[in-house]
Amino acid sequence: MENWFRHVEKILYSYPEMKVRLAYLNDCINRMEPKSTAKYGTSLGGGGDNQGEPELIAIKKVEFEKEKRELEREIRAIERVCRAFDEDEKEIFEYKYCKKLGNAQIYDMAVPMSRRTFYRKRRSLVKKAAKRLRQIGYLDCG
Repeated sequence: MENWFRHVEKILYSYPEMKVRLAYLNDCINRMEPKSTAKYGTSLGGGGDNQGEPELIAIKKVEFEKEKRELEREIRAIERVCRAFDEDEKEIFEYKYCKKLGNAQIYDMAVPMSRRTFYRKRRSLVKKAAKRLRQIGYLDCG
């Protein structure tokens, strides 16, 4: 298969993990409060790493929030793509890329259709995804 096809599928496959990571980041950010018994640097003189716990927590929180914004952008891009899918394509997306079922499991049981129809619809799904991802500036080649 073409490189662009695999690249777009990789993006689609990453969607569930992105959602899990986003939930984890949200949880971490919500729990990041400095302890009331913060330790302050005890080193005398200049230099050295003399940051107290509140400062370290603030730095980590900023890093998490940056990653969260990027993940939210990526998730929104994939969700915008999914809105362009027809009903069969939405089901194929759910079973193939979110639940990670095998192709035969999908066309034999989950979304009953012929093997040929499944592969045609899967290719259509990936082409639509590539086109939409390019349109919204998420995918720059292909």
